[in-house]
Amino acid sequence: MYSATQTSLAVATAGVTPGQYGLVARWSCPRCDREFGRAHQGHTCVPGCTVDETFAGHSAGQRAVYDAILAHLESLGPVHEDAVGVGVFLKRDRKLAEVRPRSRDVLLGLYLPRPVHDPRIAKVLAPGSPRVVHLLMLRSADEVDGQLRDWLTEAFLHASD
Repeated sequence: MYSATQTSLAVATAGVTPGQYGLVARWSCPRCDREFGRAHQGHTCVPGCTVDETFAGHSAGQRAVYDAILAHLESLGPVHEDAVGVGVFLKRDRKLAEVRPRSRDVLLGLYLPRPVHDPRIAKVLAPGSPRVVHLLMLRSADEVDGQLRDWLTEAFLHASD
């Protein structure tokens, strides 16, 4: 768990401050027109859509969860939104989070450099790898609290080359 002070220290020691990141170079797949961090990056070639289309048919509360997540990340710097039918993949140089609206909640897949143990985390995938995916089920924007914002900041910082 990173406190706000530790997060600020991590940003400062990286030689940057939140909101001062430059835009990252992106490669667009000529078949599906989606953007990626590396040329010819492997992916499932499905056409992208808009964030509005991803959340169509879901509750306003689910969209509010997404908006709260995105607002925090954008306060740190540029974020690329790769929207497809199943969700929105949030990227910097690499993917840092996946936001997937479901019938009763929003599933947040958060890519962190370490395993985190917290009762809100439903599942941890690949705990021994350099990028550990943490799955959280969010039902309201209020759950995007200080702790979750700290994890989002950590994921944002870790998603840069």
